[in-house]
Amino acid sequence: LFPLKDVLRNYTRGKAKADVKASVNVAMLDFPQAMAYALIAGLPVQIGIYCSALSSIFGPALASSRFVMLGPTNATAVMLLSAFLTLGYDQAQAVAALPALLLLVSIFMILGAFCKVASIVQYVSRSVVTGYITAAACLIIVNQLKTVAGLEVPRSGTFIESLSIVLRALPSTEWASVLVSALTIAIYFPLKRYGKALPTVAITLATIAVLAEFALQPLGIQVPMLGAVSFSAWPLSMPHVELSEIPLLANTALAIAFLSLLESASISKTLAAQAGDRINLNQQMLSMGVANLAGTFGSGMAVSGSLTRSALNYRSGAQTAMSSIFSGLI
Repeated sequence: LFPLKDVLRNYTRGKAKADVKASVNVAMLDFPQAMAYALIAGLPVQIGIYCSALSSIFGPALASSRFVMLGPTNATAVMLLSAFLTLGYDQAQAVAALPALLLLVSIFMILGAFCKVASIVQYVSRSVVTGYITAAACLIIVNQLKTVAGLEVPRSGTFIESLSIVLRALPSTEWASVLVSALTIAIYFPLKRYGKALPTVAITLATIAVLAEFALQPLGIQVPMLGAVSFSAWPLSMPHVELSEIPLLANTALAIAFLSLLESASISKTLAAQAGDRINLNQQMLSMGVANLAGTFGSGMAVSGSLTRSALNYRSGAQTAMSSIFSGLI
């Protein structure tokens, strides 16, 4: 039930050194990605950070894969965005409803793990997964266009309506936001091509933040900044569940649970094949259920296996699931 106990029984200094090195690389990518996924879901950025920290610490205790990094992902962020837009929730209502939603997701995943339902993922066609990911990518892009253009427009849960809203608002574009976006792209793509061993996302965000603060602001180009997030303001509390919300959130919770299983199973099997490991998908499902449960009490968001962070963890030489715990602590 707790694979981590076997890891700790045979843990060595060499393994710890490799895990710490991998965890630093992953944390540098995890931090900006977590903020981005929170923004995609229409949530405050700190919720993505809370989610990544908690899921990275609690998930590995029960995980079957030693490489899969749990946390917010594109897929779960889009599911949350669509669900809250469909229900007509604003950001405050979405934040208030998150604990109940995560509790339902964790219940579905924990029960599913003990009932050994993870084998159903083999019956899902790759075309279905590809179609969903493509549609999710389109929805993400169009919902981020308003941020690129500095527009204050209402959100929508459908691609066509979102695109229509953004196009109508384009005359009100804030060119300072467009400039920052263009500079970000100009920094990121050369780094991605020529600095493959570097944490390109983290370096790009740090560089553009410095440029915006010390180069653009003195020139009179006003760039809106995110406010500071204090660790002491981290809300750790019991979830408050309204019975009337359960029927509204149950379908979304079940969809997130299934999608997370599908996503994590694909990643864990791929990395296990490369490393020569064996994977128990029901055990992996249990670890995601526990990670979601931790987020229920710690103001997190929906959890899945991250392709980019898991691949980086593997390429960085992680030896055990302790690399995930170290990353979460960082």
